[in-house]
Amino acid sequence: MSSEAWYLDGRTEMFDDLKVFFKRTGSGTPLICIHGFPSSSWDFEAIWPSLSERFDVLVHDLIGLWKSAKPNQPLPISLQADIVEGLAAKAGVKEAHILAHDLGDTIAQELLARQFEKSSKVNWLSCVFLNGGIFPETHRALFIQKLLLSPLGPLVVKLMSEKSLKKSLTKVFSMAHPPTDRFPMQILSCSKIPDTTPMWKRRKRF
Repeated sequence: MSSEAWYLDGRTEMFDDLKVFFKRTGSGTPLICIHGFPSSSWDFEAIWPSLSERFDVLVHDLIGLWKSAKPNQPLPISLQADIVEGLAAKAGVKEAHILAHDLGDTIAQELLARQFEKSSKVNWLSCVFLNGGIFPETHRALFIQKLLLSPLGPLVVKLMSEKSLKKSLTKVFSMAHPPTDRFPMQILSCSKIPDTTPMWKRRKRF
């Protein structure tokens, strides 16, 4: 399913004046999926049917990316975690599993920390961390990530090609499962959504 088809359905909710796009399908125990950077809820498209067969699945676009709000303000992990808890509350979800990828891993850690501190609004049953940094102090940014953080960030996004993006993405994919040709093309289409390009740089300051 293309990203265009992915966004043909779904809903939006408002959280403190921030619009959040989300999708929900399936039945069973709730499962909340949290995507990575710089992509979107479409990250889970390939496994969406199988997840929906077993779980009541919720996924949303993180604040600052794709169809969710892109406010001109700092976007701390705590805000993204607040959105997850708020989305769960509006969906009537009191307990759930987490499936997190990339930046979503860091957000999931914040959610689990809240549960450990007994301040969580959701009872988290389990958490699966996909590719991402569990220990921030050991993170080594790729060259392209460093460029996005620099003053050249917005220009880099505008000049980025499918070929160069796929080359960077391949470094974080396994050799057995490299990114498809369609994947970088769909990510680049994000930069055509109004107000998205400047957010790439801001988002990397998590």
